[in-house]
Amino acid sequence: MSPPGELSNIEKDYAAGWREIWVLCGNAHIQEQVETEWEPRKGAFPDCTVAFYLVSDPRFDSGADSDSEAGA
Repeated sequence: MSPPGELSNIEKDYAAGWREIWVLCGNAHIQEQVETEWEPRKGAFPDCTVAFYLVSDPRFDSGADSDSEAGA
């Protein structure tokens, strides 16, 4: 999970036909670096939406769904 690696992944995903890409970063520092390096490049991909998230974001917690279902 390095900025150059993540930027390369965005470009590969775009080339594969994806137009909505989520970038999951291991920590806030890497996320900030990737977003900063993506900013001047994004103009070359006008039909692409890229969202940046931390791996620790609760929406990526696979246990969260099972907990909410158990309480329902």
